[in-house]
Amino acid sequence: MKKILWPWGFWIFVAFYVVTAPSDAANFVHSAFGWLGVIGDGVSDFVSDVAV
Repeated sequence: MKKILWPWGFWIFVAFYVVTAPSDAANFVHSAFGWLGVIGDGVSDFVSDVAV
């Protein structure tokens, strides 16, 4: 039962959040991709420093 409930509950919450607060949801997605960019830059710098 938990295996069915968790994924459905998660996606229902996400849909509810997007419908009730679309600008907050968009800001969250924008921030998450910003964090991924920062992490990518850090990994790139690390690999460049190790390779030299």
